[in-house]
Amino acid sequence: MSSSKSAIRLERVEVERIQTPHPCRVYNTLLPLNAINVLAQPRKTFLEIDVLGDDVAKKNLHELLRIARFDFEHCKRYISEVNEIWKTGFMMEEMVPVQENGSLVFYVLLDGERRYRSCIYLRDKGCTSCREEFGPGGCYERHFGDLRVEARVEDNISPDEAIDIQASANIHHRVPLHEEAHFYDYLYKVRKRRDPKYTVTEHAKRMGRKSEAIRLAMRFCDLPEKIQDYVEDGQVRWGIGIEATRLQFQGKLDEEELERWMIRAVTENLKVPEFRERVNRFLFNLKYEQMSMFSMAEDRYMARSAIKMVVERHTLLAIHGFIFYLNKVLDLFIKGKLGKEDSPFSHRSSIKVFRRLIDVEAKALPYLWQLLPKKERERDQLVIKKTAEVLSRLEASLPEGTE
Repeated sequence: MSSSKSAIRLERVEVERIQTPHPCRVYNTLLPLNAINVLAQPRKTFLEIDVLGDDVAKKNLHELLRIARFDFEHCKRYISEVNEIWKTGFMMEEMVPVQENGSLVFYVLLDGERRYRSCIYLRDKGCTSCREEFGPGGCYERHFGDLRVEARVEDNISPDEAIDIQASANIHHRVPLHEEAHFYDYLYKVRKRRDPKYTVTEHAKRMGRKSEAIRLAMRFCDLPEKIQDYVEDGQVRWGIGIEATRLQFQGKLDEEELERWMIRAVTENLKVPEFRERVNRFLFNLKYEQMSMFSMAEDRYMARSAIKMVVERHTLLAIHGFIFYLNKVLDLFIKGKLGKEDSPFSHRSSIKVFRRLIDVEAKALPYLWQLLPKKERERDQLVIKKTAEVLSRLEASLPEGTE
């Protein structure tokens, strides 16, 4: 990482302190959107930024962003800390600097990335009202006067202080639990390496969380990645992932055995309490040696059979339910009670549902085709192709703005 200031791209921006006319460590200001640097944050998931953008524009206000203002050396130390925690490769050369009174400073976002992204969305795409009335461009300036955003700035705080601000913010604006868990885990390991006496209790206190919550989060991060993926992909709830840590650490199950438990949770659509009760029974049997090696092997065989039966039952029920629904809709169309103008459904949304249906069918059929003659496979492929063509024509025929 180069420390040469001449290698850094300069951007001249005037920044005014709103709170006081004299220097102080914490102050409010208006910062240009393009002067704010965004590095790795605990939150990785940013949903409905367009909805938040519309809300920000409509109310003509938003919460203050929390920003760190670093000189060159402080910024360099902060980047080093972030890279160590998140295993990233940020470099000073990539940072957007600001020239203030002959010196380089760097504004780095600590809290409010969703709000910042909503501002960028308004700047680049615009809110729904502005797009409909004025077309693209000019939305952010129309609502806020210029391309600046209100921010609460702290001068040259230490990397640890900056990370703690991020952790504190996430208590009030929760990130997905698996993302939060990795944040706590990475940060603990970094601080533990620096200070071998650093404890989980101390870490929990700094994070503003209970020790047990931190321990559970860190245990989740020790699960095999394949098992973590079931939680991160939304296939099972966080609580089931936590129960899986009991199976790993108390039950001594390996990755293959843990995955069988995850598959069972998915296929049987188990709620967290139901899954926890099964884990309790399993661990109880292990503890009191009421399950012989033979019966454990038999249980695994029966579990696989049960999964097949559950998948078959749930699949058939879902398919029959959908066929029943489609037949009802078809009957309404045939009788003239359902048409394009008087449909109780939103036109574009219903087309999207059918689009997703044939997408899933296209993925599932290759597995089913192994059981079918070639002629039937060709017929199925033709039906899916023609359905996709019809949906494309329907989408093209809908008026602009139709939902």
